[in-house]
Amino acid sequence: EELGRDCPPALVKAISAQAVRDTGVSEFIYSYRGALLRGCRVVDTRGSGLLEPEVFVEVAGALAEVVGSPLSERQVERLRRMLGSRLVPFALALNRFETVLDKEMAARHL
Repeated sequence: EELGRDCPPALVKAISAQAVRDTGVSEFIYSYRGALLRGCRVVDTRGSGLLEPEVFVEVAGALAEVVGSPLSERQVERLRRMLGSRLVPFALALNRFETVLDKEMAARHL
């Protein structure tokens, strides 16, 4: 694996569409995960593959502004809470991000 270790299960849960219920956040992360990865690499000056959660939030917020879809304060706070205080292994987290439809949602859209 790129970082030489598994992504903590709590982080996988935190950065998954199933856990992200706030409108727009999961779609944003999924749609722009490649750009988020590149942005994270730019600010990862040590090349460790790890970022402080607040730095990850700043990268996401800056990208959202650039693409014309700024995150609301509620969305930013939700993202902060989900990330917690542990370092974010951003490459693993973003590469493993996937959208998950729950059965109820899928049934409504069939």
